[in-house]
Amino acid sequence: MSFRVTSVLILIVAVLGGYMALRPRTELEDSASLRPWFYIVKDTEINKLDVEYYGDEEEFIRDQNRKWHIGGLEGPQVGEAFSGTPFLAAGARSPRIITQEPSDSELATYGLIDPKIKLRVYMEDGENWRVLIGGLTADRVNNYAQVEGFDDVYLLDRTWGEHMARLITDTPVDTGEVSSAGSQLEGR
Repeated sequence: MSFRVTSVLILIVAVLGGYMALRPRTELEDSASLRPWFYIVKDTEINKLDVEYYGDEEEFIRDQNRKWHIGGLEGPQVGEAFSGTPFLAAGARSPRIITQEPSDSELATYGLIDPKIKLRVYMEDGENWRVLIGGLTADRVNNYAQVEGFDDVYLLDRTWGEHMARLITDTPVDTGEVSSAGSQLEGR
């Protein structure tokens, strides 16, 4: 290969590399920041979670030492499988809002008339609300979700709901074991 051809190729690679490194990244950043919040609160201010999955219920409560217990303050402490749960319960971004004024038939289609997962989040200041997780989307990537008392229906990554369901199917007692409930979620 001649010196001229090699020089031209090196120049082209340098120009393309410079463009890739210095190109504006606002398009990627803007798309992430434009995704709506389903809801958001401070995870450190959550002091109780009530989880219901297909009618089975469990309560998780935080004591004065900021340790989480199952079934009440006298219940066993949670294990590693619970770690990150208050952070997840504090909110999530949604790929998009599905509808802002759903009809009853739409709510039924989304699985939100009788949702499979219900999470009640309690805050230190006494405020609380219930998150409803409905059926899976056709592509099985997201669940339909809604905060009780609000009309908006969002998409929520299915792993969020799967984690909440595992709190019931694989109660996170202080054993450190984590198992997958993915197949259990699909089977119900």
